[in-house]
Amino acid sequence: MHVPETNQETFAYLYAIEVGLRELFVDVFENEGRSLWKQRLPNDLLNKMRDARIDQRSTRWYRTVPHHPVYYLDFADLRKVIERSDNWGETV
Repeated sequence: MHVPETNQETFAYLYAIEVGLRELFVDVFENEGRSLWKQRLPNDLLNKMRDARIDQRSTRWYRTVPHHPVYYLDFADLRKVIERSDNWGETV
């Protein structure tokens, strides 16, 4: 299967944006306090993240690689974090 070069380039840009956003969230929220990120995620995302971590740990063949919990969210979920106005007033 051939994937057009423009699709590959677009994916690379989106991936870089996604990782950059995650690292921004880690930096901003961790600098404010270890557990603050838990308060800054909407409840549905916090539950999604917890469920994903539980699911990952219950898979016997999967070896857990420690990541910040925000890495368990999807790219589309990051929008909710950005749009939540109380995440940015004090830190930016």
